[in-house]
Amino acid sequence: QGIGFLDAWLVPGVITYALTFATLKLANYGMMLWIPIFVSENFQGASSTVANNMETLYDVGQIAGGIFAGYISDKIGRRSVPIYAMLLVAIALFFGIYFNLSSISLLYFCIPAAGAMIGGPANLMPSAVAVDLGKVPEVISNKNSLSTIVGIVDGTGSAGAGLGMIIIGYVQDWGWRYFFLFMIVVLVGCLTSLTRLFCKDLTELQKEKETKQGSSCLA
Repeated sequence: QGIGFLDAWLVPGVITYALTFATLKLANYGMMLWIPIFVSENFQGASSTVANNMETLYDVGQIAGGIFAGYISDKIGRRSVPIYAMLLVAIALFFGIYFNLSSISLLYFCIPAAGAMIGGPANLMPSAVAVDLGKVPEVISNKNSLSTIVGIVDGTGSAGAGLGMIIIGYVQDWGWRYFFLFMIVVLVGCLTSLTRLFCKDLTELQKEKETKQGSSCLA
């Protein structure tokens, strides 16, 4: 027997992952869809080739970021820690663009780096949800609930991205500086929803480290 829709939301971790994925997917789609337009409008001398190249660089960054985030999360056995760190770097990159909108050379560094720091975690999140929430007692006792839970998280992410595209359309009318400011606010919201899980994982990692050090001392 499966799990009810409302009951699925009450499974520990579902709300955290759903809110995190909604804001993360919003930021990722916002960059993918709006960066070419930003380059075309903000740099009058830039050709459509340059704008398309920027989007390609963002996609390449996503590939590298996904591999990096997956490797580190497997290495330490926690998903939230590398994701949290990468999003902090992404915020710093957006601040760099925010204060240097006229520097296209800076974009050649910041865009692929942002693709890695945002797209990597965004691509990792769906599989992380299936792995991590699959270990929750409520899911272990009812294997038929996992697909519903993953669907809720993924669906919430798509809803967040869709709503975000509408908001970005209005925000961008005020100027591109406000676009990147909005991206920063979105990522701060993502970090906020992830903070509790991040602190929990960080505490567990510290305890594991202390346990290993204690065992090595006894040996």
